[in-house]
Amino acid sequence: MKNLLIVTVLLLTLFSCSKPKSTPELLNSFCEDLSYSKLIKELKKQQKKDTVYEYNFGAWQERDIISNYRENLFGVSVSSKKKEKNHEIWYIKLITQDSSIVSYKIYNSIYDSEIRGRPVSNELLFFKQNKNEIGHLKNIFKEIYKTRLNFNELFRTDLFFGDWCGGIASRLTNEQIEINGLVKEKDFIGIKGWLQSSHTEKQLFGLSAIYQLQQIYIKIPDDILIMLKAIEGKSGSVSTCSGCTRQVGGRMIQEEIKSLRGY
Repeated sequence: MKNLLIVTVLLLTLFSCSKPKSTPELLNSFCEDLSYSKLIKELKKQQKKDTVYEYNFGAWQERDIISNYRENLFGVSVSSKKKEKNHEIWYIKLITQDSSIVSYKIYNSIYDSEIRGRPVSNELLFFKQNKNEIGHLKNIFKEIYKTRLNFNELFRTDLFFGDWCGGIASRLTNEQIEINGLVKEKDFIGIKGWLQSSHTEKQLFGLSAIYQLQQIYIKIPDDILIMLKAIEGKSGSVSTCSGCTRQVGGRMIQEEIKSLRGY
């Protein structure tokens, strides 16, 4: 009886060890040490050693939140090397600090086929965070922008920076119409709300309003100038629209800022 029990345990152990991990489980194992460098290293290893599936990965959109904290909408696609139609995509919402992961959320992905890199799924599979670093990030954001960091505004892909969108019959975006109204009224309270957003595209709309007021020699309040400097120092990509074209992570933030300034 004792020998039978030992054999049963060994067989169960062998079965559990031999059972392959699903792709989301693999991604979670790559992330759970909260090391961004490990995630990249392990994905590269997976690319080389997997003879059945092809792995492709990278940031759809990555940019600064504040200081050295960044938001990274990271995509991983897995396709069969033999079957053309066998293709799956997952995405990870990463907040990173240098080579460390502050938090990650792994999602099963259904995405908008018309706009590259725009996931529309909200099925959360795995989640982990460094609570101390999240607290530090909140404090730094509040110190500069005088408001709380809105995590729901991070990783959004449904708002594009640009004044004219809509295809052949292009028209001013609703955001640009609102900004034009705030500039006309010299409404610093309204403009400040855009600058305080946790969403980079909204911040750029606010930035454009300040630049317009500066061009007509309107004095800018000191607290807004502090926010202005923080936004001007951001690096990474921004979602843009122009006429028929809309793309997540389509342009670099610094390119857009130079364009707004006129040089």
